[in-house]
Amino acid sequence: MVEIDIMNFVKAFVAMFIIIDPLSSVPIFLSLTKKASASEKAKAAGEAAFVAAIALVAFILLGVPLLGTIGISLDSFKIGGGLVLLIVGIYTVLGISFSEKKSELDVAVVLLAVPMITGPGAMSMAIILSQEYGIFVSLGASLFAVFVTWAVLRFATTLQKYLGKRGFEIYSRLFGLFVAAFAIQFIAEGVRGMVMGNAP
Repeated sequence: MVEIDIMNFVKAFVAMFIIIDPLSSVPIFLSLTKKASASEKAKAAGEAAFVAAIALVAFILLGVPLLGTIGISLDSFKIGGGLVLLIVGIYTVLGISFSEKKSELDVAVVLLAVPMITGPGAMSMAIILSQEYGIFVSLGASLFAVFVTWAVLRFATTLQKYLGKRGFEIYSRLFGLFVAAFAIQFIAEGVRGMVMGNAP
């Protein structure tokens, strides 16, 4: 029987939730699906969440073996992943957009799933969490974070009405600070691990 530490699950969920940052995807989701009907928007949200979940599960299950195969240590990956997260965090805090691509609904689903929901930051986090808390905790926490993201996108129109453009901007920049903080922690852990590993 598999036992899951609730506190570790909560920590892993919070970390993944902050990295995915569901509300930051709402304006982009509404923009990409602005010509779609309510039912089409609901379907797009579900498909995007499903694709994102598959990508996260793949990285959790295959990420570490893949790193070993190509000769990259976990500490090196923490540093690299941390740098990616740091860039994402800085861009978010400063309000800089990576892109504002317009597309048809089918392409919009792919753009939402990867890289908006499961981007480099979430992929890095998935691998790191699987090593910190184990496969089952990271899987459960990641899938729950994607489920919450689906719920946010499913009711995106309603959320936008309540929060408004200014509310989304404040929320996004606040979460950007948390992402940057996680990034610094991962970089520090990676550097410490490499130094300790090379110590005589």
